[in-house]
Amino acid sequence: MCEEKFCLGFSLFFILIAINFFQWGPSVEVDFDEILRNTEDIFTNVQYDDLPAYSELIENRIAVTKLANLLSSNIVLDNYKKTIYDDLIRFDSYLNLLSKDLETIYEKGNEFFLTFVKSVSEWEKVSKMDKYSPVLFNAMRNVSRDLSMTIYIAQIRVAVSGIYVPSNKSDSSQWLNYLEIDLWCDISIIKECKYEFSRVKNIVNIVTYINEINLDNISSQIWRYSNYLDFITKKLEKDNIMIKSNFRISNKLGSLINKIKSNHNIFLKSQDVFSKFNDNSSDTAKNVEPKIFKSEFIGENECRAEFMTYFNSPPVIQGAPKTQSSPSLRSIIIGADMYVDSLTFEWTDDISIKYGGNGGRLSEFKLEEGEVVMWANIYEYTGGKICGLEFRTNKWKTTGILGWSNNFPTALEAPRGYEIVGFYGSFDKHICGIGILYSKIEI
Repeated sequence: MCEEKFCLGFSLFFILIAINFFQWGPSVEVDFDEILRNTEDIFTNVQYDDLPAYSELIENRIAVTKLANLLSSNIVLDNYKKTIYDDLIRFDSYLNLLSKDLETIYEKGNEFFLTFVKSVSEWEKVSKMDKYSPVLFNAMRNVSRDLSMTIYIAQIRVAVSGIYVPSNKSDSSQWLNYLEIDLWCDISIIKECKYEFSRVKNIVNIVTYINEINLDNISSQIWRYSNYLDFITKKLEKDNIMIKSNFRISNKLGSLINKIKSNHNIFLKSQDVFSKFNDNSSDTAKNVEPKIFKSEFIGENECRAEFMTYFNSPPVIQGAPKTQSSPSLRSIIIGADMYVDSLTFEWTDDISIKYGGNGGRLSEFKLEEGEVVMWANIYEYTGGKICGLEFRTNKWKTTGILGWSNNFPTALEAPRGYEIVGFYGSFDKHICGIGILYSKIEI
């Protein structure tokens, strides 16, 4: 009888073990030291200073259209000049697509670094408790995939760009090497032609420079890392995980955060490629540009991204004399709610440039021909963040107060004898700070 009870108890014991095994399965090991090493590698082996995220290209590319318009204004547009004009238009069409790709890389790159700083900081906190959530690594995986795909798309765009880059053309329309620009333009606009031509040469050098970057290697490394994080998050979603981690991992994570921040600074600083390729042999730019002054800066100075844009002329011209073919500012779109989230400027040649994030209610402020902004009221919270603004034009049209207002706005207007020509400031997901650009009224 006892033997039967013993056998029955023994059988029940093994049945319970079997049930637990099939219910929970074997434990899954997650090696956080390995995750740390792979994350360190992605911020050690990838050359982030090579990432082509030149957000200013979308502004500077206007020079190509500008030069084409100046050429077409010539009294006699012979076949040779017509070929040059057609090349410029095709080149501009390509630059339009590429500039949007590079602007997206700039946005995704910033998001990538900021997300990793935040996620690794959170990892540092939870590492002391050995409690991990897949959400933490999901965020890192998602921004890695987004950046990798954005670089891949830009890589394809650059790869097919060869036929549009003038220095790569083999026929008689190698207009970039045709330096006798005096034959292109009328004598009345020759200074402006030379100015825009120097800008176009600058852009061609930058496109050639992008062609030489191994974007495939950068994209592939980040993509492989995102797949690795996907594998890790699936492990962390299981219930029976076993954590493997060095007790000193917290110190190493602190060091990793500093490395990520350092790479972010390198990424941001490497975007100033226009000064690198500036044609210093030509002094036409300084002969064209008048003196531009800045007002006081209202708001926070902590945001990394900066902007400078002009109302009375396209950004690339930066105060150059206007001609009949020069585009002018058509509208300003303001995104605002509790903060001023974004500013979008649209010109009559359908160029538009946006600064800031995607939040807030959008309000479009349309400008008629000859209408310019005369002054702006800027509202800010106690901590300095911009929360509201109001524009008024020379035709006494106003936006009304957009965003959140308090009783103490700061009025920005040009001094007597001067006029506002644009805005400058800084931004991240909001407009952090703002000021006006102004110059002397030419009579």
